[in-house]
Amino acid sequence: MLHSLDDGRDDDLLVIRYPYFETIEPLVTDGAYTYVTTDTRIEHGVTHQWNHGIGDIVTALLGAGLTITGLAEHTSIPFEALPGQMVQAGGGEWRLARDPDRVPCSFTIQAVKRA
Repeated sequence: MLHSLDDGRDDDLLVIRYPYFETIEPLVTDGAYTYVTTDTRIEHGVTHQWNHGIGDIVTALLGAGLTITGLAEHTSIPFEALPGQMVQAGGGEWRLARDPDRVPCSFTIQAVKRA
C-alpha cells in the first residue's frame, strides 16, 4: 500500500497516486536517488516498477507449493519512503510522523515448502 501513495507532498495527507494492483505498464521514474544511505549519485537512474498487492503475493506463494505460516504488517520500513512525513523509529526503521497506524509500511511473510 505504501508504494501507491504520493511521495511528493509537502503536507501530512496520505493520498493515493499510483496503482495498488499490478498494471501492464510499469511506473517509470528517473532520479539520482536510492533508498539506501549513500553520497554516491546514481548516473543512470531510470527504474521500471510494478506494485503487487498482498493478495497477488500470497497467491504466488501458495501456487509455488508453499504453506504460509505467518503474515505480519508493520508500521515501519527501513528507509524514508515519504520524505518529510516520516520520523526515525529506531533500529534503522522509519514510520509516519503523524498517526503511524494509518497505513502498513511493510510486511513479513513466513512460508515453508512441505515435502
